[in-house]
Amino acid sequence: MKMSVDIASDLKANRRFKVDKDGQGCTTRFDKLAKTYKERSPVSIRRSGTDEEFKECEQLLEDILSQVNDFVEKKDALASFLAAKKDGIKSSGVMMRKLAM
Repeated sequence: MKMSVDIASDLKANRRFKVDKDGQGCTTRFDKLAKTYKERSPVSIRRSGTDEEFKECEQLLEDILSQVNDFVEKKDALASFLAAKKDGIKSSGVMMRKLAM
């Protein structure tokens, strides 16, 4: 949430950005743009600016979503690794108990 608040304050400081958005508004708008981009609805994205801004917006959304997907994949891989490690420890404990008997 802090990231959204920081972005909102940067947007307020930008003279070219004429809309007053708070952190939650920025998050909501980004989520809406990302969803629209994923659904490939260029008409809705185009409403957010001129053709040059649209091309830049599309490229930025693609870059951001790629980074988000990479982060999610790394997070999932780490979770899988930790789960496998935990299962390995548990199964080795069971084996040690069986061998001790």
